Amino acid sequence: MLPPAAKRVKYKAYFTRNAYFFITEAAAMPIVMVNIKEGRTVEQKRAMVTKMTDVLCETMNVKPASVRIIINEMKNDNFAIAGTLVCDDPSKQIKKN
Repeated sequence: MLPPAAKRVKYKAYFTRNAYFFITEAAAMPIVMVNIKEGRTVEQKRAMVTKMTDVLCETMNVKPASVRIIINEMKNDNFAIAGTLVCDDPSKQIKKN
């Protein structure tokens, strides 16, 4: 059984092609969890969190300092598509620029 405070927390989930976003609305501090396959550069992740922060501030009426973004990178041997590990199928791996 959850404590009373935990029952009041609202969650919204957003799904895109390569990421799931779970945003809590507790205490006006959005927390976004992004799951991506390994292979993105630091520059790509930096650009993503900058734009995500801008969108969250605009749509949820919060300040940038309150936005939290957690990036979980999955290794190709920990992710499967259609029953095949990504490490076993090079066509499904992220191409580095």
